Amino acid sequence: MRLFCFLSSPLYKTVPFSPFSTAVPNQTTPTRWKTFSHIFQQCSHQRALSPGKQAHARMIVTGFQPTVFVTNCLMQMYVRCGSLEYAYHVFDRMCQRDIVSWNTVIFGYVGCGKVGFAQSVFDSMPERDVVSWNSLISGYLQNDDYCEAVDVFVKMQKMGTVFDHTTLAVVLKACSLMEDVDLGIQIHGNAVQRGFNNDVVTGSALVDMYAKCKKLADSIRVFHEMPEKNWVSWSAVIAGCVQNDQFIKGLEVFKKMQMAGAIVSQSIYASVFRSCAGLSAFRLGMQLHGHALKANFGSDVIVGTATLDMYAKCDSMPDAQKVFNSLTNRSLQSYNAIIVGYTRSNQGFRALELFLLLHKSGLGFDEISLSGMWGEVSEMRKIMKYNKLKKEPGCSWIEVKDEVHTFLVCDKAHPRCKDIYEKLGVLINEMKWDGYVPDIDFVLDEGTEELKEQEELRSCVYIM
Repeated sequence: MRLFCFLSSPLYKTVPFSPFSTAVPNQTTPTRWKTFSHIFQQCSHQRALSPGKQAHARMIVTGFQPTVFVTNCLMQMYVRCGSLEYAYHVFDRMCQRDIVSWNTVIFGYVGCGKVGFAQSVFDSMPERDVVSWNSLISGYLQNDDYCEAVDVFVKMQKMGTVFDHTTLAVVLKACSLMEDVDLGIQIHGNAVQRGFNNDVVTGSALVDMYAKCKKLADSIRVFHEMPEKNWVSWSAVIAGCVQNDQFIKGLEVFKKMQMAGAIVSQSIYASVFRSCAGLSAFRLGMQLHGHALKANFGSDVIVGTATLDMYAKCDSMPDAQKVFNSLTNRSLQSYNAIIVGYTRSNQGFRALELFLLLHKSGLGFDEISLSGMWGEVSEMRKIMKYNKLKKEPGCSWIEVKDEVHTFLVCDKAHPRCKDIYEKLGVLINEMKWDGYVPDIDFVLDEGTEELKEQEELRSCVYIM
C-alpha cells in the first residue's frame, strides 16, 4: 500500500532527504517492514521529529509499501512529537485502517485539548474498543467537562463495552473533582460487581475519590481492604488525610508506609510537609527534610515548595529562604509560598523584592501572589498615615511634536484643558454605554484616596 500517491505534497517539501542511518537500506535493497517500524518507534520514544520525518521520506522514495502496523507506528511518532497535522495527513490517506489507527488519532486530539475533534473521529469509527472509550472520557476530563465524561461512561455501558480499571480510574477522578460521592458510590458498586474490588488501580482511585468527597473514613476503609497496595495507594490515603485536616493521622499512615517498605514519592513528601505545616511541627519537619534530601528530592520543585512552605508556616524564614535558593527550577507556587511567608512574618520589603523577582521571571502571578503583597501595601499606608506622610500625586505625560505635556488629577493649567475635558467626557460616556464597570476587587480599604481622585476627575469633566 503506497502511503502517498505523489511526493510534491506540502507535507514533504520541507523534509530534507538524507540517509537516516545505516539501518535504513538504500533504494536497491529490499526494505523489511520491521526496519521502518523500529525506526518510527525509536523516534516516538525519543520525541525525535526530524529523524522521523527523514525516515518517512526515505520510506516513500524507496517505494516501500507499508503495512497498517508500520503506518500506525508512523502516526504514533507524529502524535508523540506533537505534530498532529502530519499524523492526520497520514491517517487521511490510509487505504486500510484498523482500530489502532482510529485510536491514535483520537489520542492525538485529546492530547492537544481538541476534544470536539476527538468526538467527531470517535463518532466516525466503524467499531470501538475500550481504549477508544477511555481516550474520549479522558479527553472530557482533561477539558474540565466532568459531566460529559460521566455521560460517555454511561453510553459506553449501554453500548455493551466492558470497562477496565483505566475507565474506572478516570470516571472516579471526575466524581472526585465534582465531589459527587453518590455517583462515586454507584460506580464503586459497579466495580465490585465486575470483580475490580481487588484491583490496585481501582482501589487507589476509590481512596482518592472518597477523600476528596470529604468521606475520609470510607477512604481509609477502602485502603485497608485493598489486598495489594502501591505508592499511588499510599499517596492517595496520606493526601486524603491532609486534605481533610487530619494531619496527625496522615503522619501515622506515613510511618506505617515506611515500615511496609513502600517507595516514597514526591507527592507523599509534599503531603507530609503539609501535615507538619498544619501542626507547626518544626523539628519533625526538619527531620523529614533531611529524609527527603537523602532520597535525592532536594532540588525537586514540588517537594521544595512544600518544604519552604512548611518552614514559613513554622516561622523559620531563614530556612525557607535557603530552600528557595536551592531550587534550580521555581514555580509560581514556590514564589507564592515565600512571598506569603515573609508577609506573615511582617517583612514587607523582602516580600516586595521577591514579588518583583517573580514579575521578572515571567511566571505571572495570581490571587495568592497579590494577596501577599496587598497586605504589605496596606501596612505601608498605615505607617505613612501615622507619620503624616503623603505620597507624591500621580501624573501622566505625553509627547506631541517634541513637546512634553504633563497632567495631574483635575489639572486646569493646560491651555487646552477645556478641549481635553470635553473629549474625556465623551470617552467616559462611551465606556458607560458599553457597560464598563471598574474592577475594585483588589482595592484596599486604605486606598480610597485613589477612588476619590477618580470621582474628582469625573466632577472636573462635568464642571468644565
